[in-house]
Amino acid sequence: MQLNLLPPRSAQVAGGELAGSLLPGYEVGGDWFDYAENGDGTWIAVADTVGEGISAAALGSVALGALRAARRSGGTLEQAVALMDETVHEFGGRSFYTSAVVAHWHAPTSTFGWVSCGGGAPLLWWPDGSHQQLRGRGYAPLGRSRSARTFERRERRLRPGERMILYSGGVPGRTTADGRPLGLEGIARAIKGMEDRSAAATARAI
Repeated sequence: MQLNLLPPRSAQVAGGELAGSLLPGYEVGGDWFDYAENGDGTWIAVADTVGEGISAAALGSVALGALRAARRSGGTLEQAVALMDETVHEFGGRSFYTSAVVAHWHAPTSTFGWVSCGGGAPLLWWPDGSHQQLRGRGYAPLGRSRSARTFERRERRLRPGERMILYSGGVPGRTTADGRPLGLEGIARAIKGMEDRSAAATARAI
């Protein structure tokens, strides 16, 4: 069900390229990624629904459906996140919630905007190999609030050669061979020294 909902693993979009990956686990989970190029720019999202099993996968699909519905109806990034929040709360109750980073890329102005709800802030990778975790207001995961919430995006201009990395909680939380979590340092080690800096190669390295 999850794999059928995902877009192609890589794509060329206005002003850049995208690549994503999802590795199967031993238990069904609610992780997903999504992107779409609209007339107003490119929408990008990564999400992780708490818990395992069919219920987590189903709620993850519901959150993805809410995002796509808002996007197709011409909603803003903030409106899309608000609809996802309301939908996850309505269907998930108190047992489930979704962490997500929902973003928008506007090629004509080279502007990357994002809203982070319980997910890790995006990682900005410069051509010289240095990197920074983008700071900004972080919101509680989707579905955790009982009342309607409003959201405000953060924005940053990107320059040619810069890479933006979005990830679900399962990536830095993955246990490595030494028994420790991969962490953001592990993501950095995977990317450091790459000769091929394409989006697809970056996703494979991580």
